[in-house]
Amino acid sequence: MKKKIASLVGLLVALGILAKGSNSILPLVIQRIIDSLASGKIIISHWLLVVVAVSILIIISDVLGGYFAVKLSNLLKQNYRIKILSSLYHRKIGDFYKNSTAEYVSLLNNNIKLVVENYYITLLTIFKCSITLCVSIASLIYLDYRLMLVVILSTVLPLLNPLLFGKKLNQNNNELNKCLKNFNSSLTDFLGGYLFAKVNQFKNRILNHTVDAGMHVNRAEEKLARTNGLAGIFSGFLGYGGYVLIIGYGVSLVNRQIITIGALFAAIQIADNIAPPMTAFSHLINMVKSMKGMKAELDELANSVVDKIEKKQTLKKVSNMKLVDANLTIDNRIILQNVNFKFEEGKKY
Repeated sequence: MKKKIASLVGLLVALGILAKGSNSILPLVIQRIIDSLASGKIIISHWLLVVVAVSILIIISDVLGGYFAVKLSNLLKQNYRIKILSSLYHRKIGDFYKNSTAEYVSLLNNNIKLVVENYYITLLTIFKCSITLCVSIASLIYLDYRLMLVVILSTVLPLLNPLLFGKKLNQNNNELNKCLKNFNSSLTDFLGGYLFAKVNQFKNRILNHTVDAGMHVNRAEEKLARTNGLAGIFSGFLGYGGYVLIIGYGVSLVNRQIITIGALFAAIQIADNIAPPMTAFSHLINMVKSMKGMKAELDELANSVVDKIEKKQTLKKVSNMKLVDANLTIDNRIILQNVNFKFEEGKKY
């Protein structure tokens, strides 16, 4: 399992580098074509072939990356389930009281999915965003270092998002997790005691309790969605404000003949490539931070081992055994009555 996970991670890293690297090189190729047009030169056909080839490479890499990301997600979920179920198997029966059982169900159904998708897969997405930023910065330096500084400055602003919304998102995620646990516990009560409640004429009470728990889950999800929406709006304003700044400064550089029109177009395209990852960075970082507590809880359960192995108890050797006034009745038939007998070691009976 670990080898499969490691190989999939390596493959996804390679596909991410290929896709994001090609995506940042494409604007430089288009720059050559635009500059050739502006200078009145004939466009060399091989540049157009390069554009087509790079575009196809980007599409194939993205599609394969999406497919293998799903496979990695499924493997991580299965790995967690196997470890947690193995850990639960070695626990004592007394650990499985009603509330703990509901929590285990919540862990296996909800928490594993949330941790895998919002922590591990998000970390992979952050890596892809980092590749995009690194390659894009190198391309901007090639065009003009001053333009690169403006682009970086304008796209860094959305990173203020975690400072403003990180704590709130963490609280909302914890509240949602708590509501999910309560709902699972209430659902367990409902399914386990429904017949008893129906016979004793208070089924509406237990049904309403379960419905209320489900409503609390819905409200927690809506609250989390509102916070995510506010964070996205804030990041969007900062991102597009920086985009306008880049265009204005780039036009001034073109007027002073410091850069060409093709270079400005390439810089705008590269900035457009940077903006979504940079805007997403803050949201993705918030998401990973909010999952740390839930991940620690899963890891603790998945990696827990039985510290003390119960020793097998063996029967002590008995030398003598006595029956004193022994009585046995089966189906109102007296089998033994006031029997006194002694079994001694070494004798055959």
